[in-house]
Amino acid sequence: MKHVTHKQDDPSEDIFEEIAQALVDRSIDQSAPVRVASFAGLGRLQNPTDPSDDVFRAILRGLKEDKSKDVRKAALKVVGLSNFSLPVIITRARDHVAAVRTEAFSTIHKRVPLRTISISDRAGLIRCGLRDRNPQVKRACEEMCRRWLDEKKDSLVTLVECLNPEAFLEECETLVLSLLSGGLKLPEDESPPFKLSTNEISTAKALIWRMACKHASEERRSLDDLLPDAVAFCDILEAKALFPSEGKQGNEEVGRAVELLGIAGYLDATDEV
Repeated sequence: MKHVTHKQDDPSEDIFEEIAQALVDRSIDQSAPVRVASFAGLGRLQNPTDPSDDVFRAILRGLKEDKSKDVRKAALKVVGLSNFSLPVIITRARDHVAAVRTEAFSTIHKRVPLRTISISDRAGLIRCGLRDRNPQVKRACEEMCRRWLDEKKDSLVTLVECLNPEAFLEECETLVLSLLSGGLKLPEDESPPFKLSTNEISTAKALIWRMACKHASEERRSLDDLLPDAVAFCDILEAKALFPSEGKQGNEEVGRAVELLGIAGYLDATDEV
């Protein structure tokens, strides 16, 4: 194939079809190394926007059905991105072989924009990746999460909001703790404690606040810089949790109340109220 494509900038349609068919045939060869080698060529000939394209279908078949982990990894490396391939790529993040899961997270990290992934799939990737027992898989998922944060211009609040914390609370907790444990430094306007007079405290901000307290507590660090005194916090509870704004009784209000009440457990009980 290299000889043909280098020697002829515009191969005839017949030659193109012959090359494509030969590689498609090799993609189902009995030898796994032969199938692996075929994908290097198939990746250059596919049309990922056309689900009827034989080359693209061969790559998807290898990605979904091939019993060889090396073949599934090879398919991940070359499959074109489209609405037809993305669900299959995401499915491989739950492959039974750790090396394939690692490759899937690496593919998503390097090639898949966050905006193209549904909220439920974002949560699912965090759920299976950051809790994976294999350190390579977990590390690949952490790198993916850092890329997501970069896409949101380092705003953890914005990233958490993209995950719908009211619906996917545990996944958001896992994400925030992972990033904080990895040394993430929050920008000043997203760093707790938040003040009632100057900040609108969303569910995302309250969740990050609670997770920052949990992280500091697990590290046996002082929470003094994270929490106001009990009197000031009670004012926040009264305004934002116990007596929410009139007409706002939806998921946002409930989620924020739950998070703020969780933060209350970290307050110094010896403070005068």
